[in-house]
Amino acid sequence: MSDAAADTPTVQQESDAFAALARARIYGALAPLVASPEEALRAIAEPDVTGLQLKFNALDWRWREAGVIDALKARPDIRVHAH
Repeated sequence: MSDAAADTPTVQQESDAFAALARARIYGALAPLVASPEEALRAIAEPDVTGLQLKFNALDWRWREAGVIDALKARPDIRVHAH
């Protein structure tokens, strides 16, 4: 593993850090950019997340099959930006 890879935080570490910043009211919204359905589901499960940025392709059914669409329906407070 390269030194750069060893210094890169995990998704969970980043999520924990952003959640701490939100609780401290250092910023107003947490809207992570996710590249996979698994990352999206982890983000949706975080109560501090208020937005989600998706690298989305309408022809890619992984999002629906993984349950991301249903999970987002259950969280109407999350604003979604797809690109």
